[in-house]
Amino acid sequence: MELDTFFTVKAMRAIYRNNFEVEACQQDIDIHDENYHHLTKVVRIQKGEKVIILNGRGLKGVYQVKLIDKKSIILSYVSHLECQRQHNISIAVGVTKKAAVEEVLSNCVELGVKSIYFVETEFSQRDFNFSPRAQKIIETALIQSNNYFMPGIVSPVKFEEMLQLSNQFDRSYVLCSDVGNRSQSMDSKTICAHKNASCLFWIGPEGGFSISEEKQIENSGATCLSFSLPILRTPTAISVAVGYELASLILK
Repeated sequence: MELDTFFTVKAMRAIYRNNFEVEACQQDIDIHDENYHHLTKVVRIQKGEKVIILNGRGLKGVYQVKLIDKKSIILSYVSHLECQRQHNISIAVGVTKKAAVEEVLSNCVELGVKSIYFVETEFSQRDFNFSPRAQKIIETALIQSNNYFMPGIVSPVKFEEMLQLSNQFDRSYVLCSDVGNRSQSMDSKTICAHKNASCLFWIGPEGGFSISEEKQIENSGATCLSFSLPILRTPTAISVAVGYELASLILK
């Protein structure tokens, strides 16, 4: 491929439609809601270009712009794919400040996290509210990352309740600032044996978990992890934790 040709390749734009279902996906689609404004005014899409439609439940459709008028865009069917999750990672995170919550949501969507549990801990914020803005942040991250799956949101969850829920996962980890002799090592054979297993990461809010909470999480069967890093913000800690698990999954 010539250099100038390489740089003129244009990525397909994506939109999210909750009511996009496989039974009707092979029909023409009329876009006349806020997605119309996004495609015409922001993206400035042209006739003949292709668009991806995602429903957040694993369905991906590819369509070509057939018609653009002053009120709607008509998309014609090209292909569709029913996708499968590539991993089964969930996050139990102490409720953080509003700005950090929004970053947590974006990061989790982009990383393909299956479920996010917002947990009430000793040092967590008390004013958590899953607002329409939070839903919009999730949808935007889904579109930008072309993630096929929207994460499940469970909130708020009492700490004691989350301890019980953690038993349903095949393995769990808690990020600790100093593990000392508490951490448990996992060799590649152990990791490979759990490739398709469900995994939960406990991530503390600003201030982390209390000593008592860390002890209770460990007693519930979680492995304590430390990466010898400076103190991490909650959204950053989530990215590090998921990266650790994804690196484990590629070991053969």
